[in-house]
Order: sequence, then C-alpha cells, then structure tokens
Amino acid sequence: MTTLPPPTPVDSPFAEPSPLPLTTWLSVLAALTVLATLRTLLLPVWPQAKPLPSPAVLEGVLERHGLRPSAMAGEPAVRNAEQALSPAVVLRLQDGEILRLRRGTMRRWEAFQLAAITRNVPELALKDRRLAAAGPGAPSALGKVKGGIAQQSCLVEGTTSSQSLGVTLEQLTGLVSKRPSSPQAFLAGLLGLRPMRTYDCVVISLQAPGGKEPSTATWLKVVSALTPSLSRASHGSPNL
Repeated sequence: MTTLPPPTPVDSPFAEPSPLPLTTWLSVLAALTVLATLRTLLLPVWPQAKPLPSPAVLEGVLERHGLRPSAMAGEPAVRNAEQALSPAVVLRLQDGEILRLRRGTMRRWEAFQLAAITRNVPELALKDRRLAAAGPGAPSALGKVKGGIAQQSCLVEGTTSSQSLGVTLEQLTGLVSKRPSSPQAFLAGLLGLRPMRTYDCVVISLQAPGGKEPSTATWLKVVSALTPSLSRASHGSPNL
C-alpha cells in the first residue's frame, strides 16, 4: 500500500495566516498619525472644563479648617476655542471676603498661565497684577479686580509634586508635566482622540471688600484646605 505524505501547511484547512510584515504595521501607524495630525489642524478640539464639587461639599471642607463660608449665587461657564472655565463656585467668608473657584482649561500649552485663563472673566481678570508669595512654595498674584483687590493662584490637580500651585506659564506647565499618564491615555493622544496633555487647573481667587488686600492668614487657610481635597476629588474619591 502506498503511503501518502502528510499535507503541507498550505494545504491544511487549519493553517494560521501569515502575520503582517512589520512594514505594513508601520505604514498603518504612519497613516493614523497623519490623519490625527490633519484632524488636529483642521478641526481643533475645543477645551472642556470639568465641574467642581458642589458648593455644599466645598463649604464642608473650608469649615473643617476654621472658616465659615456661605454659598452665593454662582456664575456661568465660559467656553471658546482657546479656553474653558467651569461654572464658578462663589462663597462668602465670615469676614466678608469672597472666594471664587473655577476649573480652567487652555487648548494650547503656550497660553497656560493664570492671566490667560481668567482674561475673559470680569470677576477674575486682574489689573495691575503683581506676583506675590504667601508662604514658602505657594506662588500667587495680587491685583485689582471688579469691586476690589484679589489674591489668586491656580491648583494643578493630580501631580506628583509636593507643591501644586502656580501662576506663570513655567510654573503651571511644569506641574502638568508631573502628572502620571496611563498607556491608554498616551495611545488616545497619539491617535488624536484626546489631547496628549490636559492643561487645566483650579483657579482660586480671594477678594477682599473695601479696597483692602485679602488677609494672608485667610488665604493660607483656604489654600491648605483646598489643595488636598481637590486633588483627591480629581482622582475620583467620593469623600472630600
């Protein structure tokens, strides 16, 4: 009896298809990169600003640090092609000072500084701005604002830095660079589905009544209360 040779892999119905060559994968990735670049240039994504925790939650945070806030009427969100600001949480403190909080996002990293974030918001845009330092490692700005004098800084959430406040372009972009990034976020950014980095921070503005400068003691209490609380909130913690 003649024995037939076993079928070759080509003849086998169960043979695995040949893997795509490396050049094909590289071509696909290059095409996706080109498409993502064209999409970014022709249809730039408008920035979005996530809402802050509710006024009641933030009131509780401040009360635990010896402040007695009361909620005031909020202010609407601001959004255009270059910037986005969440609706404002506005709180009056026991000494009459007004605390305004907004999360602000810029589309371009070159514009990521406090002056640009607040430019189109009359309640936040400072005139005669000057830099100040209320305590070590806590940069802030002082200036005239609608109805008085305000002290401001911007809190970058979710960083690995021990100090998360900034005012200038160098300070804020430096803090954003210290945010950990997941492989999924990197891939989504590479494909143009989302920005590679999100240039956002929480604007903290403390305005004093009667043309006075805000109390340094109150400012430091506000900052020390909000910094850890908002950082936990940005990581999805239900408890501030």
